[in-house]
Amino acid sequence: MASSLVPDSIGGLTALWLDGRAYDNQAENDSFDNAMQVRARRVTPDGTMAPESLLDARACTCCQTSAVRTGAGDIVAVYRDRTAKEIRDISVIRMRGGGWSKPASIHADGWEIAGCPVNGPAVDVVGMDVAVIWFTGANGDANVKIAFSKDGGAQFDDPLPLDLGAPGGRVDVLQLSDGTALALWMEYAKEGEAIIMCRVSQESGCTTPKALHVNLGRESVGFPRMARKAGGAYVAWTGSAEGSAGGTTIRLVEVAIAP
Repeated sequence: MASSLVPDSIGGLTALWLDGRAYDNQAENDSFDNAMQVRARRVTPDGTMAPESLLDARACTCCQTSAVRTGAGDIVAVYRDRTAKEIRDISVIRMRGGGWSKPASIHADGWEIAGCPVNGPAVDVVGMDVAVIWFTGANGDANVKIAFSKDGGAQFDDPLPLDLGAPGGRVDVLQLSDGTALALWMEYAKEGEAIIMCRVSQESGCTTPKALHVNLGRESVGFPRMARKAGGAYVAWTGSAEGSAGGTTIRLVEVAIAP
């Protein structure tokens, strides 16, 4: 199942994952608590595992989770939630002082969908500045959105729209030290799939989106991912392999980020 690993400063880590031990065990007229769960546990530097924590008893079945640690040492985790009425919006959970908060909705999109869209959110942090990006299909209208927090994920500003009109989601984000964020998502184009990148600010949103790659092959770009590098970022995705054998390979580009 989808999982996230968050290292700490002393060589341990916290694992957060979707847990299926109670999935699909609903009886007629029950409370619908028996669904995919979000759980977490800490692993110490010597490999000792702390007791599990049940963070949410009902989450979207297979959308990816994402989690980071703030400059204060708190954990901010985001995932696609799921209500008994099949509303699947993005929720955030925070770990402070060894205890987990209750799930809180980042924004009430109101996406009602009876199946998992396999399209989870992404979160990143610099200090206490947090950025969360996600896909939603609420009211039949596909959108990619981003929201910023200046207090370590306790509160988020109203989300900003990012997409160019035909988004497929599959998002990623890098929070930058100047308060802006580098957003990445997939957009459907006439030629195929386009990987779009944009630097986003709370004040002006996304002003200059750029297509990093347009996929013309049979295989999908999958879920493009970013990683920091000095002065910029690496972006990787699944691409079609060259030659008669076909198949897939991993493509990688370096992107410079202006200060």
